[in-house]
Amino acid sequence: MILDKQIMDQECDEDDVWKGQRDDHRKRLESEKEAGIIPAAPRTMWEAKEVARWCEQRLRDLLLSTYIDGEELASELVYKAIDAEEAQKRECRGFRLRAIVTDVLKLAGDASVVRLNAHKPPLHYFDFFLKLDWEVAVTHPGENAYRTADELISAAAKIDDGKAPPSVTKNRLSAGTFKIKEFCSEEIPEDGTWQLAVKVKRPCDVDGQLASEVEGLRDRLREQVARLLSRWVDEYRGHWA
Repeated sequence: MILDKQIMDQECDEDDVWKGQRDDHRKRLESEKEAGIIPAAPRTMWEAKEVARWCEQRLRDLLLSTYIDGEELASELVYKAIDAEEAQKRECRGFRLRAIVTDVLKLAGDASVVRLNAHKPPLHYFDFFLKLDWEVAVTHPGENAYRTADELISAAAKIDDGKAPPSVTKNRLSAGTFKIKEFCSEEIPEDGTWQLAVKVKRPCDVDGQLASEVEGLRDRLREQVARLLSRWVDEYRGHWA
């Protein structure tokens, strides 16, 4: 019994010493924190910054209203493409095709910049679903291919029974969408060329050469959009370096 009591007393003394050391350690840490000697919390091993809003806005700025102009159309093609009265007024001169991105229908996803090491470049993550509206129309130099708000309202009242016109251009020949489901940092193509799916919602109803030129210009617009997506990737990396 005496031996047991001695052992218990020794353990209590050791506990008291350990408790005192622990209390001293805590007090020292608190005083160092207050003095700013050590950080108030442990440092994280990595840092992430949300940049989705910047990415989406920059994508819209680059893509919306992007266009490609074709060569001047021959007179016989102009008569097939637009109102005869308008063609005669202009003497069929100067008319050409223009392929335009008219709307960013859908842009959904996320993006963030992750820095794992202060001494290494950050990781630029992005993953978006992108869908664009395109149109191919006949335009004339010095004129905006887009109809003004007043022109759209007038067209709705006179032609479309009060409904919003299906096209923002005046002499539309064809329309559809470009779409890319996986515009993301993990799927960047080796040659830098993004692949966009094409859907034609309104085929050109004029056969022959004009239809072929419309299709060719639409494909050139798709290539331009693909180049702009690559440009956006470079800008993203440069802006958030």
